[in-house]
Amino acid sequence: MLHRSMRRVRATRVSPVMTPGHPGLAATRLLEPRQLLSATPLLQGQWVGQVGDDRAGGPHGPNGVEDIRLTVSGLRPDQPLDRVEVAGYGYGRWTSDTPLSEWRVVVERLEGSDQATLFIDPRFVETGREFQIVVVEADGLRREAFLPGGWADPHRAVQPGLSAVWLGQAAEDRVGPTAAPGPNGQLDVLIGLRGLPSRLPIDLVRVERLVGGVAAETWESGPNPSGVGRAEWSRDEPAATEGLIRFDPGPAVGLTGSELRVTVVFANGARQTAYLIAGPHDPNATVPLDPVPPLVWNDPAIRAIWRGQTGSTQAGPGSARVDLRGLPRGRTVLSATLTDDSRARWRYTASGLPFVDVDSSNLVMAEGNLVLAGNPNLGLLSIFFQPDRDLAGVPLNLMLTLDDGSIRTARLTAGATNPLLTLPARSPASTTARPGDPLQTLVDRFGTVRLQAGTYVLNSPLILSKPVRLVGQPGTTLLFQPPPHADPWSAAIKIHSGNVTLESFAVRFAGSPRWGVPRQGVEPAVIADSDAADPIPLFHQRKLAVTLRGLDLQGPSPVTANQEAVWLVRLSRTGSGVIESNRFQGGLVSVEGGPWRIADNLHFGPFAGSWSHGAFAVRYGRFVEVLNNRVEPPGGRKRIEGQLYRFAVMTQSGHHIRVVGNVAQGLGKRNDDPLDLNAPEILLTEAYRLKFEGKAVALFEGGRVLRIGEPQGDAPRAGDAVAILDGPQAGSWRRVLQALDRRTLLLDEPIALDHAGQPPALSVASGFLDLTIQGNTIDLTSHGEASRADSLVLAGHHFGLTITDNIIRGGRRGLRLLSSPTEGAGPWGWSFTPIFGARITGNRIEDAQAASELILQRRYGCFGTRDRRYLDAELRDNLFVFTPARTGPLPTWALVIGSAQALDPGEVHLVETGNRLHLTSAIPVASTPGVRVAKATINGRVERDATLNWPLLRLTPPSSEIATQTVALSSPTAVSSTPPPPQNQIQSRSESPRPSKHPSRLDARPRLRPLLRAPRGLGSPRSRQARR
Repeated sequence: MLHRSMRRVRATRVSPVMTPGHPGLAATRLLEPRQLLSATPLLQGQWVGQVGDDRAGGPHGPNGVEDIRLTVSGLRPDQPLDRVEVAGYGYGRWTSDTPLSEWRVVVERLEGSDQATLFIDPRFVETGREFQIVVVEADGLRREAFLPGGWADPHRAVQPGLSAVWLGQAAEDRVGPTAAPGPNGQLDVLIGLRGLPSRLPIDLVRVERLVGGVAAETWESGPNPSGVGRAEWSRDEPAATEGLIRFDPGPAVGLTGSELRVTVVFANGARQTAYLIAGPHDPNATVPLDPVPPLVWNDPAIRAIWRGQTGSTQAGPGSARVDLRGLPRGRTVLSATLTDDSRARWRYTASGLPFVDVDSSNLVMAEGNLVLAGNPNLGLLSIFFQPDRDLAGVPLNLMLTLDDGSIRTARLTAGATNPLLTLPARSPASTTARPGDPLQTLVDRFGTVRLQAGTYVLNSPLILSKPVRLVGQPGTTLLFQPPPHADPWSAAIKIHSGNVTLESFAVRFAGSPRWGVPRQGVEPAVIADSDAADPIPLFHQRKLAVTLRGLDLQGPSPVTANQEAVWLVRLSRTGSGVIESNRFQGGLVSVEGGPWRIADNLHFGPFAGSWSHGAFAVRYGRFVEVLNNRVEPPGGRKRIEGQLYRFAVMTQSGHHIRVVGNVAQGLGKRNDDPLDLNAPEILLTEAYRLKFEGKAVALFEGGRVLRIGEPQGDAPRAGDAVAILDGPQAGSWRRVLQALDRRTLLLDEPIALDHAGQPPALSVASGFLDLTIQGNTIDLTSHGEASRADSLVLAGHHFGLTITDNIIRGGRRGLRLLSSPTEGAGPWGWSFTPIFGARITGNRIEDAQAASELILQRRYGCFGTRDRRYLDAELRDNLFVFTPARTGPLPTWALVIGSAQALDPGEVHLVETGNRLHLTSAIPVASTPGVRVAKATINGRVERDATLNWPLLRLTPPSSEIATQTVALSSPTAVSSTPPPPQNQIQSRSESPRPSKHPSRLDARPRLRPLLRAPRGLGSPRSRQARR
């Protein structure tokens, strides 16, 4: 058997079998002690692998499974081969002298050649073990060679050879000539591939234009880490043996008559190559520009008059009315859309069919129906819609499509509205309940039910099917005691109506109900609104203005170990409400839509033995306030009893959200987490879905009307953000007022052409607009070095983000601002989510275990890109503090800006000034964590692998002064970031940092007296979006 110690090539003669007296015996004995001549060439073997051959097979010849191909060299040209053997380390032996065996070697050798090709049928999955080749030549010389094996699959079927077919230029545009994603207005080139292995995953496809056999230009699909031109690869299904590669050579490269090489790289590392000659190609061919419908933007002839909430029989109670004057006479309105300054829109079609049927889901998604009435022949029309919030002073945008194909828009300012007028009125009848009264009957009959103090035992969920106010007194408790064999519950208190108030009582459980299985992503909860299991009329009922105030909610105790805590509140089909001054212990409090006010609540987290993803969650938030809430352990403990991962998570999109003055402590992911869930964030945003990215096709109406290519994701809609990724306005964004169609967007502000007179590259997405995170305190020091939580993680699309005056103590990373891999347009990681107009000011990050990050979040599989900006932010007056109270070693870096894997340092633009590092005197200066710039543009200057020199504040005992030192930390280059004041102003600086807007949380701060400013830094104008 083969041994690893057999490394040298050995050669011996195989003597023929001779009987005594054989005439050659004496001669043989004379030859035995002789050494082989040194002229015998060295035998060498090489593993080629499975490359589409089928020579060996079984006893009956080829069997449709790809052989393993090996090559052997160093044969003597004048000696035919008598026998060849191949053996694998540990097991498996193939030989050439058993032609009817499944373990045979097929040998191919040209006469007189010193090389041969060997084929064996794979019998095992090969992953790289060692192999031995034994060769016996005609004169009896036996030699052997050792070689490393490779990958082989015994089930890999033989496929026809790969071939490439020139398909020419199609009338479509999906890619541009660079590594940046999306179209550029020019026709793509298409090449068809045939003969691909079925079901074998493909990592990338590369196209090369060859000049003299050498690649002159290259285009590549997939991650493209080298940053060559981007190509896109597709096939109909994983099992398909054909596919399509599209790329754009750009206007400078004509392919007509060029030799092209197409290389397919499979997930197992195997490659196939095909060659072709390019057919006719016009490098300047552009995509035909569809005509834009005739548009009269902000038509001066149309006068919109706000009439208030007059109501309408067709549109419903509380409908707002707008009268239109000056419409073209005799024209019919085929469709109409009204939008506000967020994502809300109301729509009408002449067919009479509503756009949407379920009012409650409309509220969450900010959708509604528009009703038209009047006499268009006289140019008079009225529109009616039900508002979902107070619209006082809100600009509204109206778009009308007429029967002649023209589009006209008008703007108006709304007056005050009361959404409660759109709901059924609460009954004026009221009653007082006592323990033992039939509570379900009372809430069905009366508009207000007052609960006297005591315990109300309920054996089934309490159903609220109409507007009601249920209010208790101190000492009032609803005790839910489900029977042993009751049907599964989806809620203890089920809300099917709007205008519902629950106030001033406690909720407890005697035993745990049998909770229903989540349906369509809807979780059971203590208090919940309608879900798919409820009757359709209740499910569709309009829900607004739900108030939870002064409640004391405790979920049921866990039944099994490591059980997810039952959600406390799930209002996923309710458009607006208030959740304030409540005490929570248990699972998540989750809402969708808005406006919502979540304020002054106290959340103790889940019980011991259970866990929860977070305390609060908001999806598709609009005008949401999360104010002055506290998430902390009960009874002054250091840690929450169960495992509470997050304070709050906001997902999908958000408009005008404020997270202000909250406190979170004693929570977060830990090293001893038995579940190890992917939930390391304390406050998290997620919005990754991209609708479009690429060069704009055209601009009209002075830049206010934008034409884009076919969206790669969902169709754009009102309220979406248009991020400008290159050109003179890079780093700024616009808001979509109206989507005239899938590709034509009306914007709130114009977009300018670049210096070459071309439209810029841009992306369209929903994301978060105008999110403010201010004055919050996150304290993770109770977990010490065991904490694995990152305090603020702002990932996804962000426009106008403000992070200011927050205090963050302990944990792994204090802040992560992440331009993240995209979803929804192309494969995951096809591009990155823009973060524009971010302002990070006045924050204090204390004793973090690792560096904060302002980066493009590159992961394995993300696509490379260049020449576009994705992160544009201002970093000002922040303080990174390291004290003796911290545990574990100091991090190498306090902050990392940009990504080392970036192809272009222009993808991150940062304006930074006034930031500082603070160390107590017990920490050596040499150990100071630095500020690293991997690749980014800082204050208008390109930096690669550099270190920012921030002022270092050294704290001695409180009565001593603080000496400020500028420390050049070890790195290839160092740049200072703070310009010095004039010499005569050095002594006039303030002796303490800028005071916080929340001084009560900063009483323990030492007073600092900086004495020096850092050397001159990287001054530059502010980013354009920061001005916005």
